Amino acid sequence: MKNRISAIIIIIFAIINTQNLFSQTSDDLFNKGVQDYDSKDYNAAMDDFNKSIALSPDFPDAYYKRGETYYNLKQNDNAISDFTKAISHKSDYADAYYKRAEVYYFSNSFESALSDYSEAAELTPSFADAFYKMANIYRKQKNFDKAIENYSKTADLSPGFTDAYYDMADIYYDSKNYDKAIENYTKAIDSKPDFADAYYKRGDAYEFKQDYKNAVSDWQKAIDYNSAYSSSLNSKIANAKTKIKPGS
Repeated sequence: MKNRISAIIIIIFAIINTQNLFSQTSDDLFNKGVQDYDSKDYNAAMDDFNKSIALSPDFPDAYYKRGETYYNLKQNDNAISDFTKAISHKSDYADAYYKRAEVYYFSNSFESALSDYSEAAELTPSFADAFYKMANIYRKQKNFDKAIENYSKTADLSPGFTDAYYDMADIYYDSKNYDKAIENYTKAIDSKPDFADAYYKRGDAYEFKQDYKNAVSDWQKAIDYNSAYSSSLNSKIANAKTKIKPGS
């Protein structure tokens, strides 16, 4: 008799839980998943997105957010699978292409990443981050012309994109085009006035141009904003000061 009562209780609870599930819409579950995701409760978010997808198997945003959840749980293959499903249900889903590219990028699958970043940029021509990431890949591949082209596009779309100027300056610096390097380090500094690394590198570029006065000024600012640089720059500053011509 007790076993029978227990079985009845279990059935009642199962019915109640089922009713609760279906009383929530796919959108309700999705929104709850987003809240859990934003709170970094990824396991709870995963459960919510699973239930949302069970109710609406063609819900691209649910696949997208579940893909992000998988990515944060370091399940890259599952993340790629869900971003792909999101795209299959919404072919112009630029953010899904971008996020899938991110997974490829950090898995060192640079050609796949480049293809997806490019698709994201084509779908959303104002997508500065996509152009920046393409530039980074071209730089890794030593295709410096394409890297500069995409860093420039990034800066055009987002004039305050400090890293685009800095990375572009580094390419010019490495190719010994010190005037263009200085120009772009200056833009990086204009965007971020306490950018110690940019002062350091611009100072190096001035040194190569034998403009020791500006070199010393920049190196000192690099130390001002990052005191750790004093050990590597103090001797350079002292040496450069001996080369400054009187009255310059």
